[in-house]
Amino acid sequence: MIKSPKLYFLDTGLLSYLLRYPDADTLRAGPMAGAFFENFIVTEALKLRCHTRGPFELYFYRDSNQQEIDVVVESAQKFLLLEIKLSKTPSPDDAAVMKRQFALFPRARGAVLSFAEETIRGAESIEIGPWTRLYELLNSFAEAK
Repeated sequence: MIKSPKLYFLDTGLLSYLLRYPDADTLRAGPMAGAFFENFIVTEALKLRCHTRGPFELYFYRDSNQQEIDVVVESAQKFLLLEIKLSKTPSPDDAAVMKRQFALFPRARGAVLSFAEETIRGAESIEIGPWTRLYELLNSFAEAK
């Protein structure tokens, strides 16, 4: 594992200003749209943790082969792995890295969060669906024994 931090902006308005994005359309069409969406999901998870005193920690995972998992949620020796995609049509291939890394995370579940409208079950305890399920996933994860 590589122990290097990943930077997230809590104030995406300031980030947009610094990148000189004049409006939301420029942001959605720009090369940083995926990074903004990932940042949004991470900050929403942090807010939920702070406001509910959620018993979980958030991490970013990247190994020496540059295999990444966008968010690793850990609580009581169990893990929820999240892949964040800007797409409206995510596929099971979006969870490929997650499936390969399950061996490192015992008692793990996974989810691909995107702009999809429906939730589908992928292989190996992975669901693929809308980002709006984030709150439900985190709450049920934190409550599970």
